[in-house]
Amino acid sequence: MTRPPLLLPGAIARLFPSIPLDRFLAERYPGQLVVEDGPPERLGELGEARLFDHPLALIDKAFEDQVVVYIRCPNGRTQQISVDRPTAKRLYQNGHTVSIEGADLVLPLVRTWAAALRRELGYAAEVREVALLLSPPGDAVPMHFDGTEVLVVHLRGHKRWQIAANDAIRNPDFAYFPDEPNGIGVRDVVGASDRSFEASFDWPGEMPATAHVHTMCPGSALFVPRGWWHATHAHDATVSLTFKVGARSALSLVLDALSRRLRCIEAWRTPAPLWGPPAQRARVQTQLRALLAELPRLLEPAALATLLDAPRSFRRCSGARFAVEPPHPPGRTWALVVAVGDQRQSIKVDVDPDPLCQILSVASGTIFESDLQAVLPESSLAGVRALIDRLVELGVIEPVGEDGPDR
Repeated sequence: MTRPPLLLPGAIARLFPSIPLDRFLAERYPGQLVVEDGPPERLGELGEARLFDHPLALIDKAFEDQVVVYIRCPNGRTQQISVDRPTAKRLYQNGHTVSIEGADLVLPLVRTWAAALRRELGYAAEVREVALLLSPPGDAVPMHFDGTEVLVVHLRGHKRWQIAANDAIRNPDFAYFPDEPNGIGVRDVVGASDRSFEASFDWPGEMPATAHVHTMCPGSALFVPRGWWHATHAHDATVSLTFKVGARSALSLVLDALSRRLRCIEAWRTPAPLWGPPAQRARVQTQLRALLAELPRLLEPAALATLLDAPRSFRRCSGARFAVEPPHPPGRTWALVVAVGDQRQSIKVDVDPDPLCQILSVASGTIFESDLQAVLPESSLAGVRALIDRLVELGVIEPVGEDGPDR
């Protein structure tokens, strides 16, 4: 397999060619179900890569602690177990679905697609944000819903999906598997503690009668909003990728921002031993009341505006052109030549800017500061930011966000 491109242009356009990216963002993401079939060739190398023809070899590529198998139990339930690679291969051959978590960490081509989707949709990166599902014929993944939006790219075989809106809850921030003890699968154990909120719902025991049924084939793409029930059955051996494309909730954004602010205030770091003698509890309660009285001030829009800064992101300006002049003398400095309209400027840089030119030349969506850092690893963070500021000043790229143009 050839080296994947540094930046994949038009990922959403390839997956959902009938919906322009701006409409997908305005009308479908993150709350509307979207499914579209098409030839796998539209996916480029992802649809044609021969490595996806060999499930057992794919299992060998997984990290040892990142393999989950969906076991069909004698009681009729399907539950998740974490296994090593040899066990996963044996269970796959015995007819059980294998999920390689963190496929983006072991397959560069998948990582390129994950980065492209992240740029175009603007969601926050996660560890293990892509799962590679390998399903032999038969029931694959049982009925459940996810606590994040997911985008599925089907690569091999045919799989029937049942999908239904969740009438019990909208926009959950947790996953739920009715077949699992307490509804928690091994993928979601980390961070799961108090499940009283989840237990307060009367969850259905089977897929709703209103479920949409669709058979995914090679080249099919599916976007599932968080909280929607789904279950799958493989008609033959299938391979698919599930990208976590979760937009962060207002709750998580505000809590994270508020936590960062409160950690900087000594009074909020003070120990609060609430479960002590009555006199001690009274002192702590008085202390907490005083702190809570300060929260309205910290939650004022002007205060939150400084807390909720999004990662710096940019968009290429139309008409900008780029070229690289070789270093003079060799090995010293390069000239990044940019042209906007009839204006031509040369920027001296001390690292080869050709990877930067590649990204700027093909970018069709959002470019994050981290993308530019990644292609200029020999340059310091300060150097990358200075170069970004210069490109903005010259009208080569423009900020995207509160102070920049809307998408």
